[in-house]
Amino acid sequence: MAQFRPQFSISRNQDNVHLFKDYPYESSKYFIFPTYRELKQKLVEIMKAYSVTEISVSRSRRGEWGEWFEYWHLHGDEVVKGKEGWT
Repeated sequence: MAQFRPQFSISRNQDNVHLFKDYPYESSKYFIFPTYRELKQKLVEIMKAYSVTEISVSRSRRGEWGEWFEYWHLHGDEVVKGKEGWT
């Protein structure tokens, strides 16, 4: 199985609708990163920019089949991993 790059999506809400002005029919925006490490470094910055406090990250794990999901929550200036598991 090929490894796919870690990704997450940001949903449109009343606080970030202005960031979707160029794409009025989109309800979410996807972010894809080359590595999991790079994704984790940018999580806080992107979550604050898009005014969201929770996201779901999907990725593959080396040597495993399927998609791995992690839920991250923004608490102040840091992110905390919540529930995680296979789909």
